Amino acid sequence: MKKRWMTLLISGVLTASMLSACSLPVNITIDVDGQKYSVGTAGDTDAEAPVEDIKLPDDETYESDHGWSVRYVPSLFTVNESDNETDFVYTGESAGTNMVAIQTIEDKLPPEVIDELTKSHKDMVIREGSLGGDENRWAIWVMPGPDEVQESENGSRIYEDYIVTEYNGGTLLLSFITHISGQDELDTAVSDYISMIVDTLVLDPSEPQTMYNDRPGTYVRSNTDELDGNELVKTDVLQLNHDHTGFLSLQDDIPILWGYKKIMGTQGDFFYDYTLDGDRLTLNYDGTELEFIREGREHELSVDITGCDTFTHIVDRLSDGQGYANVKLGDTDVLLVSSGTYEDLDGKYVAIDAEIFVYGQNGPEYLGYVECGGTAYPLTLDDDNSLYV
Repeated sequence: MKKRWMTLLISGVLTASMLSACSLPVNITIDVDGQKYSVGTAGDTDAEAPVEDIKLPDDETYESDHGWSVRYVPSLFTVNESDNETDFVYTGESAGTNMVAIQTIEDKLPPEVIDELTKSHKDMVIREGSLGGDENRWAIWVMPGPDEVQESENGSRIYEDYIVTEYNGGTLLLSFITHISGQDELDTAVSDYISMIVDTLVLDPSEPQTMYNDRPGTYVRSNTDELDGNELVKTDVLQLNHDHTGFLSLQDDIPILWGYKKIMGTQGDFFYDYTLDGDRLTLNYDGTELEFIREGREHELSVDITGCDTFTHIVDRLSDGQGYANVKLGDTDVLLVSSGTYEDLDGKYVAIDAEIFVYGQNGPEYLGYVECGGTAYPLTLDDDNSLYV
């Protein structure tokens, strides 16, 4: 109730100010769930001043069989229910259809749902952040860009927006249809009542979100500059903490928030896309792709070598797309297995990572894992058969 009370109080003060400009002493009594709050013109002590009662329409809680609940105003909404979806359709004065549909999708996580949503839209803006101020509940907003805004017959603008969040191993999808008339008072009333539904969303029970579990870590990127004929190695750092905070250190340490595909300023002053492939994070920094490698996480083997007596047996178990090479490191025969390969400018297949296997007393053994800084510098062997990363 605190948020509603603050909104009503501000509205009352503004009304009192406008009326007092006409030299009319005014007291306004606001009734919120049976509790009365009085707002009077500053300095007014006239006990005979007229009293205007403002009462917010009664709201109530809607509880879904899928574990979520919201508060809404029954006198201003029609509720339509189906197996996995509940629609709240605004019935007050507005420029057209205004509604929010809340849907549970049990067999898909948000990335797949978002891919399906954006396939039918060419110009969508994606943002990420905490849902309802809950730092443990992260959500993705899918909003229309300028080319996606339609115009109705009466001249109002039609928007379709979505909020997508992981919920109990699946997805909770909030879909909005909004008609904007251009009349502030009318549009604000519609927005406030629909926002009330979203702001009061409670997910109970709610399992911890898992789609972000592979993101946290310290990612580093080394690059070489030359100053006065001397090589200077500079290390950039991207830190992603478990609570969606972190920092980006290119020149200075910049505090950030991070989501599934976005890294953003804590004040919303910048947004950068990123992708994650294993321990390799690629950041689109103002149009330049920067590749970072995660530090300190134990490597998981891409192939099970149990029962393999030779390198050939390991190769037979590789997945499609993986690469391998039999080479000598020093005087030792080793097998290099990469997660994937690509063609270089000479048409040769090269790789930027490799698991290293050697022969031990009982057959092939895993020796270690190496990874280079990016596709511009694939793994190579020096003349003395040393692996160059």
